[in-house]
Amino acid sequence: DFAGSPSLSDVVMSPDGKYLAGSYEVDQTAGTNSKFQLIVFALPSLKVTARLNFSPWHMPGLITWVGPTRLVVSENKVTGSLAAEQPTGDIIALNADG
Repeated sequence: DFAGSPSLSDVVMSPDGKYLAGSYEVDQTAGTNSKFQLIVFALPSLKVTARLNFSPWHMPGLITWVGPTRLVVSENKVTGSLAAEQPTGDIIALNADG
């Protein structure tokens, strides 16, 4: 859909260029709870190496690589389709391989 929201957003490459991490909207059905995941892909195969599910109405915020295989992500709360996400104050750390 040309005018729709992208499923994958806020993509960030690891410092060594071997991984991509981004926010993925799992369910874009209107009127349902928004569901998001943080997904990590290995390059160049684009194989999913890690997937982190968020609670309904919560999504990945700032995604930051702190090493070649380690990243941290803040958690945001979705308040509406047109409103800006609000930080929850939670920070999650994970490895690129899960």
